[in-house]
Amino acid sequence: MVYASIPKNEDITWHIARSSRRDTVESLDFIKSDKRIKYYELDCPDSDTTTKRNTCFAEIKDGYFCFIDDDTEFHLGMYDVYRKCFESNFVGMMIGEQLWIDGRMRLKSGPPTIARIDAGNVLAHNSCLSECKWPVKTEGSCCWDYIFWNDVHNYYKEFKTVDSVISIYNSIRG
Repeated sequence: MVYASIPKNEDITWHIARSSRRDTVESLDFIKSDKRIKYYELDCPDSDTTTKRNTCFAEIKDGYFCFIDDDTEFHLGMYDVYRKCFESNFVGMMIGEQLWIDGRMRLKSGPPTIARIDAGNVLAHNSCLSECKWPVKTEGSCCWDYIFWNDVHNYYKEFKTVDSVISIYNSIRG
């Protein structure tokens, strides 16, 4: 479960957006009991990633953000990168490596490139959210992770890489 993969540190805030139209299969008790969670139940299709992510973006006012979704597991390397960014007051984006669940390398760190970046292998400072929004999915369009992170890259005019793993892909769907 995604929740179990995240450290219980007090300096982590979760922003969870969920469609009210989605059937509840999993237990959501942790949402009520964990004070680090900000929960938004939205009247949108469950597939409407744009509305869900942009709702969360509007609420992020400080610090750094990363994505964890139904096909990404939090890796402790992400927390280490966050702490280094926080301690050095870094403003920008950090792109790290991502593994498949079986341990094979999926993505190496590098510039935002189509099919070579995932929502979950980047940590960014919140200041870009004033201008950068999750793209609207249209028929025939693709590569939303790339489009978003490329916009963030253009906002900051640069990026830094982390030559270590910061996320694990496909661990939930396995």
